Amino acid sequence: MLLNVNQVLGAETTLTLRRSTQFTLKTCSNTAFPQRLPLTTRYIQGIASEIINANPEVFNGDLDPQKICVGPELTNSERAWAEADQRSLTIETGNILRTQNEAQLAYVIGHELAHIALRHTPLEGNPVPEPDHDLASSTIREKQLNLEKIINLQKGESQAEMDRLQDEDQRLLNQLEQIFARYFENDFSINWMETEADVTGAVYAMKAGFASIEIGWRQEELAVSARAAGLNPRTQNTGRGYDPHAPSPALSSVERVNQAREACHLQDPEIPLRGEQRYPMPCWQIWNLKTNLLNDSLYGSLFHSPKSRTASDMPSLAEVKQEITRALQNQAPVRK
Repeated sequence: MLLNVNQVLGAETTLTLRRSTQFTLKTCSNTAFPQRLPLTTRYIQGIASEIINANPEVFNGDLDPQKICVGPELTNSERAWAEADQRSLTIETGNILRTQNEAQLAYVIGHELAHIALRHTPLEGNPVPEPDHDLASSTIREKQLNLEKIINLQKGESQAEMDRLQDEDQRLLNQLEQIFARYFENDFSINWMETEADVTGAVYAMKAGFASIEIGWRQEELAVSARAAGLNPRTQNTGRGYDPHAPSPALSSVERVNQAREACHLQDPEIPLRGEQRYPMPCWQIWNLKTNLLNDSLYGSLFHSPKSRTASDMPSLAEVKQEITRALQNQAPVRK
């Protein structure tokens, strides 16, 4: 099933919740995750189980719950990532420390589960048809690996190497944009994959009963922080004085939502700029998740009337953060 522009934008279409694959998937194991974080592991696996169990039409067969691995990585860094070919997702502990509640973490986990179920890289889950499908997949994967090198390069370690990696990133971006331009309209940029995972992951989490107010919470934080740095988050996602990794603003969920809407001028009839990089502009993402997609029957109904959440026997988020903090103090984690 090819993904078209309307599907990414959520305009009156049936959302794609799962794709099939012709690849033989690898086997993962939860024992690969740190065993010294038992509360943290139990906590994120519990949230993942709630989401998976609420979406049985997605997680079956080669996506059977027993075949999916979820676990933490002890580090100050705040990333989360999925490996679709291994059916495995990892959440760095700095990401958990940033969250204020379970629903925020549920949307992170839902996003990564969507990458797995939609067969995103390194599998074949990209919308480019033949004869350029395989070239697009390999180029996306190469760009991901290059981005990992940029992230892992210590600040100031080698400016020449950083310049080389950034030049390579731009080359790969140009190559991808040329491929996509052959098949899609101008507003269809290579960030379709993250956008699709945002949308589908939000559906997963809402079906499990997690509060819809936390959809797009990270994008809203970024919009608030960008405005505080003097940037316009409708058109900018980088600039001097803006740190996307800064601590979360000390705001309640309602305050965050209201400030983000104000920063993004979402009441304006003009749609915020989508952007051409791997991740869309914060304001475009917020608009898509909290305005545009409400026209979709499934998404809109879940947003306004989420299902009841099944209570689970898990540690509290406060207990989990204490465990992570103690572990970080007892070990110098790798800064990624």
